[in-house]
Amino acid sequence: MAAANFVRGASYACGTAVIALMTWWVQTH
Repeated sequence: MAAANFVRGASYACGTAVIALMTWWVQTH
């Protein structure tokens, strides 16, 4: 199940990056 753990970690990291990017975008616009 290493693949499942990798996908879960990647999706979590991607979600965190998206939230951070949206927060930055809102603050700069």
